[in-house]
This record gives sequence, C-alpha cells and structure tokens, in this order.
Amino acid sequence: MSNDFIVPPHSSLSDANNYTNEIHKVFNQHWVNLNNERQASIDGIDKWHRDWKESIDKYANEQKVRINDHYDHLRSIFDEKYRENLETADSYYTAQKVDLFNELRGACESLKFEIATLKFSKYNVEHPEVIIVEEQLKTKNLEEKDIARRRRRLKKVNDDKMENNSGATASLQSNSTTSDSKQTECVCVLKRLFVVILLIFIFSDRQSSKIKPKRRSDQSTVNTDDSKNQVINDDQSDNKCPICFMIFPLNMTRDNRQQHVNEHYTDD
Repeated sequence: MSNDFIVPPHSSLSDANNYTNEIHKVFNQHWVNLNNERQASIDGIDKWHRDWKESIDKYANEQKVRINDHYDHLRSIFDEKYRENLETADSYYTAQKVDLFNELRGACESLKFEIATLKFSKYNVEHPEVIIVEEQLKTKNLEEKDIARRRRRLKKVNDDKMENNSGATASLQSNSTTSDSKQTECVCVLKRLFVVILLIFIFSDRQSSKIKPKRRSDQSTVNTDDSKNQVINDDQSDNKCPICFMIFPLNMTRDNRQQHVNEHYTDD
C-alpha cells in the first residue's frame, strides 16, 4: 500500500516567482481537499468495520448462550434417564435376570437424545465499495446512453401511433364522403325514376281516356250533363302539378304548366 499521496507538494520551489507561487497555492489547496476526502473515506470504512465487528460479536455470543441453555435442559433429561436405568439394572442383578439385563443394555445403547444443530445461513450485509472516478464516468455514460435509447424508442412508438391514427381518420372521412355522395346520388335517381313512372302513368291514363271504341248508333246520344262533367274532369287533371301537386292558375297555358313540371328535374 502506497502512502505517497499523503505527502504534500513541495513547500519551496526553485526559481519561484509570483505566478509559480500562485499555481503552487492552487494545487496545494486541491491536495488538501483530496487528502481530506481520502481520510474521510478511510474513516468511514473503519467505522463500518467497528460497527459490524460489534454486531458480529454480539450475535455470536447470543448463539452461544442459546446452545448452552439447550444443553442445560438436555442434561436434566439425560440424568433422569441415567438414574432410571441404573435402578433397573440393579434390580435385574439382584434377581439374576440375565436376559432382561441384556435387553435393558440394548435399549440403553439405542437411546438418542435431541441435540442442537449448527446451520450457516447467507445474510446480505451492507458494505462499503470503493469506485474510482473512471468507473463512475463509465457507469454514468452507460446510463445516459440507455436513457437516450429508451427516449428514441418511445418517440418512435408515439410517432407511429400518430401516423396510424391520422391514416385511419383520413380513411374514415374518405369513406364517409364517398358513402354520402353515393347515397345522395341514389336518392336523386329514385326521385327521377318516380317522376318518370308517374308521368308515364298520367300519359297512359290520358291516352286511354281519349281513345275510345266507337259505339253503336243507339248509344251515340249521350246526356249533355255527362259530357260537360267529362270535360271538367279532363281539365282538372291538367290543373294540378303531378310532382308538387300545386294547382295551376286558370290563365296558365299548357306550355307553362309543362315547363313548371320540367323545372322539378332541374331542382334535383
């Protein structure tokens, strides 16, 4: 173990001047600070050693006391068995019972008394560890790189989520717009088809009412009131719009009425 560092820098310098003396003072103060830190670390290790030595000694003494207490209790049981078997052996000797004595001796030999066992268990102990400056810097750099790598991964995950959400939203909007457009187009087609069917129905009804088979001469004379009613009914069918059912004015010409009906197509 080298103790060179506890030797301060040279107190006197050859060819000293104001500048070199100032630099000497600066480095001498650095040495004082470093030496104080070194001594504080050594004092900390010594304190840890003393504390744990006291704890270990105390723990060891406690375990010894437990062993002695256990054997004191066991000794009372041991002495009781000893006296009982001595008395039994003496009675067998008086009666000259050899077989019984041999059986008693075998039973005594097979006796087993409970004893304490010693087990060593692992125990995590907080202990000082010296880490030099280079190792501190290496550990710090590794931690910073790991943090930066996790941040990049998190940013990539968030960017991917935002991109997926944007794509899904655009797709939904596009599908919704397309669906609305198709639905509107279908409604317009159905409306126009309905109008065409209605016009065909009205036109067919008019044609059937105009084209009538010739009647026999005995039916040629028709009541004047019936003829007037028929004319009135034909006029009323032209006085109402087949689309919006608006009643046309009496002075509105047939061309204007047809133009009104055609304007419904333009509205769709």
